[in-house]
Amino acid sequence: MKPGSTAFGETGAIEESQKRTLERLREAEQRWQFALEGSGDGVWDWNPATGETYFSPRFKELLGYGKDELDASVEAWNSRMHPEDGEKFSLHLDRHLEGVTPGYEVEHRLLCRDGTYRWFETRGLVLERDAEGRPSRVIGTARDVTARREAEERLRLSHDRLQAANLELARAARMKDEFLASMSHELRTPLGAVLGMATLLKEQVHGPLPPESLRQVEVIRTSGEHLLGLLNDVLDVARIDAGRLEARLAPCFLSEVGEACLRRIGRAAAEKGLEVALVVDPPGLVVETDGPLLSKLLGGLLSNAVKFTPSGGRIGLELTRDEAAGVARIVVRDTGIGISPENLGKLFETFTQLDGRTERLYGGTGLGLALVRRLARLLGGTISVQSELDRGTRFLLTLPCRPGGSEAEAEAGPLPVPGAPSTPGSFDPRPAAGADLSGRLPEGLRSALGSAIRQADLEQVDELTRKLVEEDPETARFVLRLARDFEYERLLALLGTPGGFGPGQDPSKAED
Repeated sequence: MKPGSTAFGETGAIEESQKRTLERLREAEQRWQFALEGSGDGVWDWNPATGETYFSPRFKELLGYGKDELDASVEAWNSRMHPEDGEKFSLHLDRHLEGVTPGYEVEHRLLCRDGTYRWFETRGLVLERDAEGRPSRVIGTARDVTARREAEERLRLSHDRLQAANLELARAARMKDEFLASMSHELRTPLGAVLGMATLLKEQVHGPLPPESLRQVEVIRTSGEHLLGLLNDVLDVARIDAGRLEARLAPCFLSEVGEACLRRIGRAAAEKGLEVALVVDPPGLVVETDGPLLSKLLGGLLSNAVKFTPSGGRIGLELTRDEAAGVARIVVRDTGIGISPENLGKLFETFTQLDGRTERLYGGTGLGLALVRRLARLLGGTISVQSELDRGTRFLLTLPCRPGGSEAEAEAGPLPVPGAPSTPGSFDPRPAAGADLSGRLPEGLRSALGSAIRQADLEQVDELTRKLVEEDPETARFVLRLARDFEYERLLALLGTPGGFGPGQDPSKAED
């Protein structure tokens, strides 16, 4: 073939084209390497068949080396791999070389020139394979991520310390709650004895006392009742938080619970000239709830309403049903001093007093509303508040309520509702039956009931009375009904237990 022939010319054109293609590839690689190193990444280029490896100047700089100081071999890489990271690195690399993954990315440590290890994020990609499919060229980048890894480690350690501290706080709180809950009766017993003795002195059972002594006895009694109420609140909060107070659900007439609670605040409201109103719609509204706990919750809200409403004000209790939402709505409203917007958020916090002055106008410990919220949750309900300074406050309690709850449902319940007056069909013995009530109870149970009633411990009365349900349900109903209606004086007389409350000295009449 002669020079200048067509074939020779075509061959020269192909070689020229290949030369230009290789030149463009080199320029593209240079631009790629420049872009990567400009972002701070080091570049490497590895031939798996020969082990020859190119490390860019930036890569060497990241390890603390000059551009001519690191061998161009894969061994220069492997020898600097942290012993704990080699297996992980090889696993990711091998899976990619075998074609299992489209690329590989792994974080590991490399030994630097100064003897320290630094963290790198390495990414790689097989660029070329030979005729048998074996990788012949792998390229990739390495980015120093030491600062991020150290920040993550500090964050992890901080999280671990915080978690440990939270666990310790939770353990301490649990131990406190368990202690208070287990000490419930032990703490009440001596206080009950003090109240019982004060009552005996007040009644002058052992002889007359001078007026000044009677006044001092009354101070002891009223102070003891106040302390008992505070103790009961503390123990109830602790028992709820410790999970040791459970709601016993049964059909319950809301109107009867409301009436009983209003009777409890009746004297205090009358002394301040407060107008008290009760609205029930429908009249036979029934909910499945724990009557004693609901009574305690409403008692706390109504007592607060009396405390914070000036003389001549109004207090209202509204009991309604929201058929669409499937809830009973219980509203306690007053025309009292109200609450500022900035204080509403901390209203239900434990031991929080919104009136924080040294000489407060209103007493209290800040436990009442904290207990109210816990009781609402325990009963499966919610509680919210709306208030305006100098205009009054409105608390809304919602409780689950089956549609169409009626009186028939409540009559099917195992025990009467708290505070309910006698209703047709319930056990309401005449004087003859009442006279032998003491003989219808075992001596141990009669004595325990008398002690619980003198301490106004409705929970203990409830517990003791339930033991009678199977053997003598009528007596159980009668005793529990009177206790929940706070007729302690009558109960003690029927039980024939000494140390009863004298006229007008029923502890249910004490101011909240």
